[in-house]
Amino acid sequence: MKKTLLALSIASLATATTAEPVDERTARKQLFKPKGFSVEYVEDSGLTEQQQGFFKILVEGRDSRQEFGTLARYYGAITVSPSIFEGDIGALLLTPEEVPFQFATGYHSPGAADAASLEACNAQVRGEQKECVIAARILPKRFSERDLTMSFAATANFKLYRGADAPKAFAISPSSQAFGLAEGATAADEALGACNGLIEQEQPRDCVVVIADE
Repeated sequence: MKKTLLALSIASLATATTAEPVDERTARKQLFKPKGFSVEYVEDSGLTEQQQGFFKILVEGRDSRQEFGTLARYYGAITVSPSIFEGDIGALLLTPEEVPFQFATGYHSPGAADAASLEACNAQVRGEQKECVIAARILPKRFSERDLTMSFAATANFKLYRGADAPKAFAISPSSQAFGLAEGATAADEALGACNGLIEQEQPRDCVVVIADE
């Protein structure tokens, strides 16, 4: 009997994937362990050296550390308009909660996180403010390029997939944080339906099966 195991969605942005599904054994080798994260600063972000220094203070400062730790789930991106560093820098550092930089976390790839964060950040740009740039990325510890990547939450729930009986399938949305997994004769359709069904109405239903076992 088919059974939907899990589905999750928070937001979405458009990218695409055409990769064929891999089996459980291959996926296990490809996925990072869902234990912690690292923040990688983008050296060629377009920020000046001084602006980059202030940005690091905002991210790593004591007042912002608790909020950042709550938000940080790979894959993520932090974007900022260079214009926020112009003017009264002292006031900026005293009120980090008012700094208009944007977090986008919990996506299935660095590219999807970049796109989501940039779109949200640029939507806040006003007047003559400069467009946002990607200043940092949130990645798994010891990140390296892989053929299959999934978010922290999806990777954590890969344990459920491993415990399920074949046939089974795991689907993700390349442009959002959505994912779904199911087992049974129609596992692929169930996983896709669970994943697509939780994407916000105005966003594309772009879920694809990335792991499957018969």
